[in-house]
Amino acid sequence: MLPSPSTLPPLPAAEAGEESDPHFPLGLTPAEKQWSDLYPYVARRGYQLRPRYRPGWVGSWLQEGISTAELLLRPTWRYEYEDASPSPGRLTVMDATRISDGTPVALKLISMSAQINTPDSNELEILQYLSSPALDQDPRNHCIQMIDGFEVFTPSEMKQLSMQGFSNAYIVVFPFARKWTDIPFRLVWESLEFIRQILDGLAFLHEHNIAHRDIRSENIMMDATSQCFSATNPCDRIDTPVRYLFIDLGSSTKFDQCRLVRFRHGWHKDIPEIYELDNEGNRVPTRLYDPFKGDIFVLGMVLERYFGKSIPCLRPLFSLMLSNSPADRPTASEALSLFCQYTKPIYASRIRSIMPVSDPCTLEDEDLDFITRRMVLTVAYIWGWVDYLRLVYKILWRGHQLRIAL
Repeated sequence: MLPSPSTLPPLPAAEAGEESDPHFPLGLTPAEKQWSDLYPYVARRGYQLRPRYRPGWVGSWLQEGISTAELLLRPTWRYEYEDASPSPGRLTVMDATRISDGTPVALKLISMSAQINTPDSNELEILQYLSSPALDQDPRNHCIQMIDGFEVFTPSEMKQLSMQGFSNAYIVVFPFARKWTDIPFRLVWESLEFIRQILDGLAFLHEHNIAHRDIRSENIMMDATSQCFSATNPCDRIDTPVRYLFIDLGSSTKFDQCRLVRFRHGWHKDIPEIYELDNEGNRVPTRLYDPFKGDIFVLGMVLERYFGKSIPCLRPLFSLMLSNSPADRPTASEALSLFCQYTKPIYASRIRSIMPVSDPCTLEDEDLDFITRRMVLTVAYIWGWVDYLRLVYKILWRGHQLRIAL
């Protein structure tokens, strides 16, 4: 089913002189132009961006003699031409291909011009630390690994560009990852494996004195190298281990010792202890707080939203993680221990492990209009039960053994 028009990103507004561009309004956005400018520098390092960002790019529909106005009259224009849709947002992360072997990767611009510069103070340091030989093979390390990194410009180019507002241009290369909801959840066991890995990964971070400080659904991904995503022989999640990963350490901090911080920025302004009253009596997020207990609270928000109704035995854990008082919340290690305690009976019972669970991805479409959302949920409900019964047959009648990912 095609998304409704209301769920698609709006076309960019026109800037001065853009109306004369034959691509308008599908031309490059200002953020995309940054990557177009970087195309030759990235290629020099062995990575290739999408054709849309090649210097001198001409839209594939224009090459076929179709004007942009004619293209926009087609209801399915976004799906006919890969290079037709502008990418919204700041685009600090961009997909690419490693030229040497065709491997898909993700490139992150740690800092560049003032327009897209991030306020990170030690993101690169943390990435290098977590990707070091001593830690990158640790099965508890559930942070996406840095596989390459480089300064974009040569010193002479940097000197020239610094006069144009560029500074500290550095690109980090990651393995390509998928959204953690890209594979539907059908069984309680699948949901428990996700929660276990994420709690284990957070405990690992905290044991190394790293607070993530921006945990949300969008910053949890799935290893795209899993056999589940094979183009020729895809497997079910019960057939092959799947690793879940934290991404976006742009707000993360590595401490020499535990200390209090102020809320910097981010999506989670629901952490209760960050607020205090200013001189005018307004609640403002300026109070010092423990970022490790803040991580517990916001992860509790994510888990409660997606699994609170489906896995009743974990509601006490989620409630503890969401305690208003930081002192009442468990540490990440304690939360993992409680998880193991609460779920031990489920893991011990094959029948309880294969009970159905609500698929978290159905919560991702809350911005759809009412009619479209009801249609999506109906189709998802019917297909979900068909797929669930297929997995149950595979486990019970074919004697399939559930595997626990590392």
